Amino acid sequence: MRGRLRGIAGVNAQIIAEGEYTADDGAVVVVGPALEAAISGTVSHPPDERIDPPHPVTGHRTSFEVTAESSLQAARRLHLAGAERIALPFLLVKAV
Repeated sequence: MRGRLRGIAGVNAQIIAEGEYTADDGAVVVVGPALEAAISGTVSHPPDERIDPPHPVTGHRTSFEVTAESSLQAARRLHLAGAERIALPFLLVKAV
C-alpha cells in the first residue's frame, strides 16, 4: 500500500512540475495555468486569526448534498452539470 501511494505521490509531483500529463487515451491534459491560478488565489489563515464572515452575495444559490461518491467523481459530475465553482470538503465517517 505504501509503495503504491508513494508512486501516486511521485506522479502527482511530476505533473505539478511539468504542468501537464498524458491521459490514457494519449491526449495531453494541460493543468499548469489552472494550478498557477489556484496557487495565486490561495490564502493561508493561522488558527488564531479572526476571519470576518463574507458579505452575502445576491443572485447565487448555495446548496449542500451528501453523496456516496469520491471527490473526483463528484467534481466531474458537478462540472459536467455546468457548475462554475465547486467546493468538496472531505469527511470520512467510520462506524465503530
